[in-house]
Amino acid sequence: MNQFHETLCDASCGRFSGDHAMIIADAGAVIEDASIRGEFEFIARDMATEMTPAQLKAALAGLVQRLDPEGCEKRVRDAVARRKVTAREIEPGLTRITAYVPTAHGAGIIARIRAMADEQIDQNQTADSAAAPAAAADEKTTAAGTVDTTTDTATETADADTDAGTDADAGVASDGRTRTQVMADIFCDLLLTGNTHGHGTTDAGRDAINSITATVHVTIPATTLTGRTVGGAAVDGYGPIDSDTARHLAGNSKTGVRIFTDPATGVPTCVDRYRPSKRQRLLLQVRDRHCRFPGCRRPARKCDIDHTIRYADGGPTCLCNLEHFCERHHTVKHDTDWQVEQLPGGILRFTAPTRRIHTTRPPGTVRFSPTQLINPDPHLKHVLGQQLADDPAPY
Repeated sequence: MNQFHETLCDASCGRFSGDHAMIIADAGAVIEDASIRGEFEFIARDMATEMTPAQLKAALAGLVQRLDPEGCEKRVRDAVARRKVTAREIEPGLTRITAYVPTAHGAGIIARIRAMADEQIDQNQTADSAAAPAAAADEKTTAAGTVDTTTDTATETADADTDAGTDADAGVASDGRTRTQVMADIFCDLLLTGNTHGHGTTDAGRDAINSITATVHVTIPATTLTGRTVGGAAVDGYGPIDSDTARHLAGNSKTGVRIFTDPATGVPTCVDRYRPSKRQRLLLQVRDRHCRFPGCRRPARKCDIDHTIRYADGGPTCLCNLEHFCERHHTVKHDTDWQVEQLPGGILRFTAPTRRIHTTRPPGTVRFSPTQLINPDPHLKHVLGQQLADDPAPY
């Protein structure tokens, strides 16, 4: 904390908690350049007043990466050099295998194992569903044959059919493993045999599992991709990776989605695809709160995200071309003579079929004008006007 004196003072004064201060110190301690560390502390102290400790920790990781890309690149390379695999017996019969691997590789490994486990579970459920009717038919046939050779009474025939149904319900059971157990078994198969031949129910199913490939989302700044700068690349949900690995992954990728972000805030503003990103959807939901059609109050979480200018007509998937409409008004917008134009700030201008103009603003936008409350006649001293004159707005 000696390097973060201002943070310590803020925590002592109650501006934010001690947990906030420790998170700032831990995140900024890795920055070697004193000037960058000072800039980091200044921004982090302001962020700490608006976030919980958990939110602050995640936000500061991205802040360090933006302010110190070269230092982050060096730390990533040093971390990759410490990769290793260890084994430790946890209890009799159970050993923990711990692998310290590069972030991009680790994300791909766990994604592939999870996908293979899901495929295995789906196979088991399909096999169970297919086998149950066949088992029921066999049991009913056996029961009917027994009745025909022993007695002709209706009572015994009914009893035989009832027993057959009970056996059919319990005849074919799932393998009983949990999802995590299936993942552990597949992990062992891949390392010991190079495939998952022991965990499929059919030959076709085993081939399907072995053909699964992992999908890893990597964010790479355009300047890093071209080699002009270093740092800034990260695996979504995990953390930063070195620039060489990022360029290699981008070069071998069969598909890619460009995500344009605000250079100052890092907020995604536009993506090269039809569906908006997760962060864009969150920002739009916070901005709109409800359906943006005039007079509609349906919550945004129950609405569709619409392109103001159709995506098929060249409309970008960006915040300036997206808004929420409920299903009904989404249809009205596309299938009637209503026209919509989005202005800066998320303001929507609707033109009705009657050519009347309706304007809706994001409900979270604050709009006020204190000067309108003051009587322009200096001879009439209004109390509220005098207070506003003595205490100007803080901006």
